[in-house]
Amino acid sequence: MTVSEATASGNIEAVCHLLTNGGDPNEAETDEFWPPLLLAAYEDHAEIARLLLDAGADMYAPHSGGETPLLVAAQRGSLGVFRLLVERGYKMDAARDNAPWMLIRGAEDGSLEILKWLLTQGVGVDVTDFNGYQGELTPIRCAQPASRRAFATVQMYTLGSSSTAIEAPGWTIRWST
Repeated sequence: MTVSEATASGNIEAVCHLLTNGGDPNEAETDEFWPPLLLAAYEDHAEIARLLLDAGADMYAPHSGGETPLLVAAQRGSLGVFRLLVERGYKMDAARDNAPWMLIRGAEDGSLEILKWLLTQGVGVDVTDFNGYQGELTPIRCAQPASRRAFATVQMYTLGSSSTAIEAPGWTIRWST
């Protein structure tokens, strides 16, 4: 069994055993498995992620598609791994971590803790262009109706934004809440 296989299955004991006996916390991606820390982020295996980081896993290493563990955790709503990466001092890089996408996905999922952290890292709430969808995919517009008010509140009070600020053509914070 590899570290990636043990991580994918959530087998903490096997991960611990493998790492203690020379297993690589940075195993290369295969056709079947991502690197271990990305798998832990995908499945929200926070304790396994902690073991991997303690053993030297690279918290910034992306998979072949370019997604980092933080991005995977944000997309999946994996708060345990997200919190762990932040606690361990993860330094946000808007390009590497695809910050606009994380903000949009966090808005879609209503992950307010993730949204708050992204905003404190300087990710702009005025993202209006993603993958060619200019003005269509914005954080507020993508937010679930139930979380729009909370997201707008985070935006307004964290950044001092106006409730009449334009989010996209025809969309204001007030209208979207």
